[in-house]
Amino acid sequence: MIVRKYDDIDWHTGGDFPADLNASHARTHIALFLEWAIRRGHESDTLRSLHPDALHSIRQGKLSGKDLLAQCCDDKLTSDDLSETGNGFA
Repeated sequence: MIVRKYDDIDWHTGGDFPADLNASHARTHIALFLEWAIRRGHESDTLRSLHPDALHSIRQGKLSGKDLLAQCCDDKLTSDDLSETGNGFA
């Protein structure tokens, strides 16, 4: 199976990225999508098995999508993070 990379914080921090802007802001839009997918049960079995506590914390509102993206996904959103339905939407 080919892994698709949907987004990566590195794609938004190089080049003309403003020096006075915190690079963590580049993960906001990625994290919003990932958190939305998780709250609807569209995360992958792999993400479920590797990070069950983090996913529970997302659903409880105790962990932000930005933190999950940084801590569990290496600041990247890939097809490995989403279920078949999630990937179909993405």
